[in-house]
Amino acid sequence: MVLCPGAEPISYRSWTTQESLLSTRLLIYGRLQLFWLCRCKFASDGGYMDWNDFASHAAWLRLQIEDNDNVVDEDEIALQNELHLDLPPGCASYSKIHQEWTRIVNSYSGRLLTYNTDKLPALSAIAALFQEKLNDEYICGLWRLAVLFDLMWVPAKRWIEKKHNENDYIGPSWSWISYPDLVRYVGRWGDHHEIAKVVSFSATPTYSFAPFGQILPDAELTLEAPLLHGVKLARTEKDTATDGGYPIHLPTALPSATSSEPNQCTLIGTFHPDYPHILQSLDSSPDPTLYCLILHGSPHPNGLVLIPYTPVTGINSINGNHNRFQRIGTFEQYSHKLRNANMLQFDGCGCSHEKLDDRAKEKEDEDLERYLTVLLQRRIVVLV
Repeated sequence: MVLCPGAEPISYRSWTTQESLLSTRLLIYGRLQLFWLCRCKFASDGGYMDWNDFASHAAWLRLQIEDNDNVVDEDEIALQNELHLDLPPGCASYSKIHQEWTRIVNSYSGRLLTYNTDKLPALSAIAALFQEKLNDEYICGLWRLAVLFDLMWVPAKRWIEKKHNENDYIGPSWSWISYPDLVRYVGRWGDHHEIAKVVSFSATPTYSFAPFGQILPDAELTLEAPLLHGVKLARTEKDTATDGGYPIHLPTALPSATSSEPNQCTLIGTFHPDYPHILQSLDSSPDPTLYCLILHGSPHPNGLVLIPYTPVTGINSINGNHNRFQRIGTFEQYSHKLRNANMLQFDGCGCSHEKLDDRAKEKEDEDLERYLTVLLQRRIVVLV
């Protein structure tokens, strides 16, 4: 699939996304020339822009066209035909169609809307089409079968350029729908071993006749997953970000006989905040404690960084409801000690203590193992 060239004003608007993608034939009025695009050919009326120029400026999603004769690859035609309902569902793999969805999200999320509350409605026709083709349940911009991967969206820019009206409810904190600027996904569904399990989800459409449109502010996603609590932002190192993120650490030594507080810390990963002001809110708190909800294991363990949900003050308070959480970012785990402790290999019921014991060869790792056994209990967590 192709959207209009990035240099053209029409390609910056959210509503034109589904108008472009759901049309089998497009006559594109550029600022300097006309373009014709259908499911098997691209052509222009001349002018200076050829296919290579067009493709390099396009909000490019899926449809690949060979440079020499402007012919579409047969596999891509098959996928495009299926997405346009010319073939029965199931002909293309779930993974391939889902990857197409993530490409659409990568483009659509950075586009402009006059009314922020239109973010779901302006994507609703595409969502309805993909629901039929994926044979899956739609969850506020995410898909149930791939929801653990879909939750791992990250901001594409370090600093956001757009902001939502704080009085407008766009979507839950865990959905990219709630983020006011461009997001991206790294990798694709199926690349990681899934640790968490979906228990339930709920979202009430504002209008019953528009199930893929605007929703009421009651959306929830309930997961069963290991929840690592007591995580701290490494404040003294936060200015030396790792891969664009900020180091987080975990107290790893067991409490001593004279103190109930652990006295050692281990860097466990990188925190990628969703918004710049989250760091300021954490810095202003005397004892900011974060929660890491582990979604995936090998090869690169990752998950969501959470704080207890407080309906009024939001992220300005860290002492909210400890059963309900809101997302403030993502994390990637890189501590070799945690990896050696095999903390992310679960059999569906909990930690494998035999594997932990086999790998804990040093005293420090033994302490870490015992400490993590306490911390890494699978919990029912409600995300809002």
